[in-house]
Amino acid sequence: CFFFQAEDGIRDFCLSRGLGDVYKRQLISQIKILVTQVTEKNLDYGYQTIKQQVIPVLSELLMLLNLEIKEEAGEQIGRIAYILDEKDRGDCVLTVVLKMSHDDEDENNRMVACQLLSKLAPLFGKDLCEQFVAWEILSLCEDPQLRVRKEAVSQLPVIGKIVSPAFLKKKFITSYSKLAADSFWAVRKSCVEAIVEMSKIAEPDVRETNLTDISVSYTHLTLPTIYSVQISVVAVSLKK
Repeated sequence: CFFFQAEDGIRDFCLSRGLGDVYKRQLISQIKILVTQVTEKNLDYGYQTIKQQVIPVLSELLMLLNLEIKEEAGEQIGRIAYILDEKDRGDCVLTVVLKMSHDDEDENNRMVACQLLSKLAPLFGKDLCEQFVAWEILSLCEDPQLRVRKEAVSQLPVIGKIVSPAFLKKKFITSYSKLAADSFWAVRKSCVEAIVEMSKIAEPDVRETNLTDISVSYTHLTLPTIYSVQISVVAVSLKK
């Protein structure tokens, strides 16, 4: 089991082997409370607790097989990144994300890495995103597993808001267009669900050419109602 010991209003804890999923979720909920306390009260002791104890525990939870546990742990890692200084953010969080992104054995790790990259993108700014984060998500867009590609394309609009219009057009729109013609329906569906947000951040010439061509191509397919709804919204956006 895990235990807590109160000290100056901050709790210490440890993760024991063999915890069931219910207890792991309870532990993550306690971590959420701790992160909130540190954020609101700016406690130095709490910062060190997060750095030295919480992040290693979350990193261990991220390596579990259960995808829901991974995603919940990833959500807290994303929150923690916002209260860390730049060096600790790189040393303690970025290394974890990279490990997951490059894990060829576990596609769930790569999926959660997609989510974390989009959460971290605003913290890095345009230059670092174009040098690093954007390339990671673009690589995941070409992943051999359809579930990873599906997750990666859903994050393109989030990271696309950070990069420059030129980078967006040259790299992101190119990758997005390729995924829009993916052989798997689930990936194409994810592209449709993202096309509205992509149209909002794209330059007018991109909306009028690349995205219009993609939206028109979908009208020739037999697809669920969500497709026609999304395409209608995009049509309005393209007229602006």
